[in-house]
Amino acid sequence: MLALNLPVLPIANLIVKDTIICNGDSVLLKGTGSNIYKWYQGSSLFKTTQVDSIGIFTPGTYSLVVNDGKCNSLPTPGFKIIAFNIPT
Repeated sequence: MLALNLPVLPIANLIVKDTIICNGDSVLLKGTGSNIYKWYQGSSLFKTTQVDSIGIFTPGTYSLVVNDGKCNSLPTPGFKIIAFNIPT
C-alpha cells in the first residue's frame, strides 16, 4: 500500500469592512491564514508582505493568496472596491 503525505494547504481569508474609497481616503483590507500575504488587484500581483493588512487607494477588485512557506492557498473571492467623491 502506498502512503502519501500531502501538505495541508493554508486557507486565505480576506476581511473587508468598507468597499468604498470616499473622497480619496483609503480602504483597509485585512488577511488571515498564514504569514506571507500576496495581494492581487484583478489577476495581477501588486504586493507581497508579511503584514496582514494593507491600505487601498485605487478602485478595483482585490483578492488574497497566503503562503505558509511551503504552499500557496487558493485565492479568496474578489472584493470590488469603488471610489466615490462627496462634494464638499
